[in-house]
Amino acid sequence: MKNSYYVDNAGEVQGPVSSQELETLHRSGQVSAITQVCEEGTENWVPYYQAAGAQESGPQPKKQSDPTKEKKPPNDKTQQKIMSEPTAPAFQGVTKSQGTAIIVLLLIAIGAPFFSLLKPTDKWEYMIESPSDYTFSSTMDRYGEQGWELVFARRASDSSGSMSYECIFKRRKN
Repeated sequence: MKNSYYVDNAGEVQGPVSSQELETLHRSGQVSAITQVCEEGTENWVPYYQAAGAQESGPQPKKQSDPTKEKKPPNDKTQQKIMSEPTAPAFQGVTKSQGTAIIVLLLIAIGAPFFSLLKPTDKWEYMIESPSDYTFSSTMDRYGEQGWELVFARRASDSSGSMSYECIFKRRKN
């Protein structure tokens, strides 16, 4: 390839670039084999592989341009813009709906451990009772039958010196 070319890279026209620059862009991956190029002075946009093949094998008759394409070669005021990074998408071959499904699945996988935190917490009611030594067993049985659970108990004495238990009970609220 000896001429200058314009490059249509993802809808953005760049150039003119020399054939050597075009080859360098192709080797670096910034221009693929199917990237559309237009030889300066013509109106025919062809894939890079055709332009490179035509120049390497000698002059070829110009092909008719596709009338459905309305690309026009850039004029002299077009500024040359060489991209420093490849424009190929990070996930080639993944459709938009597949990408959306992947994102949704990732969000579910990341968020799943936190779903358990969203369940309503149990509500409890508490009661403090001080049964005497003589009624301790019957009091414990009665509260157990009513669904109360003993949380804490200690032996205590009052100012007169009599002993009793101080008990804290809890049960789920309905």
